[in-house]
Amino acid sequence: LKKAQTVDGRTANDDGSFLKITSPEQDAWSHEFLRARHDAILVGVGTLLRDDPLLTVRNMPNPSPNPYPIILDPHLKIPLTAKVVRPSTIIITAPGSDAEKRKIGRA
Repeated sequence: LKKAQTVDGRTANDDGSFLKITSPEQDAWSHEFLRARHDAILVGVGTLLRDDPLLTVRNMPNPSPNPYPIILDPHLKIPLTAKVVRPSTIIITAPGSDAEKRKIGRA
C-alpha cells in the first residue's frame, strides 16, 4: 500500500486540486518497486476524477508490463475520456450504476 499525504494528513489542496507531495526519488521508487512488481494498481474514483492518472510504469530503462488498473467506482462516475480507460482497466461498480456505461465496457 502506498499513500502520499502531508504531515497534517492532507492528500490534496484545500480546494481539492492536485497537491504534489512525493519527491522525484519517491516517484522513481514507486514505479520500480511497486508498479513494476505488482499485477494491479487500485484507486478510488475520487483519485481518478481529481488527478486523471495513467496508472502505468514509467521512467524505467526496462519497464515491465503495466499493472492492471482497478478503479473502485460504485456509481460509475468515471469519464470515458479518462487516461486510465483502456481494455485492461477493471472498474468495480455497484448494482444499479449507469447501465449504458456498463454496456460500453463490455463491448
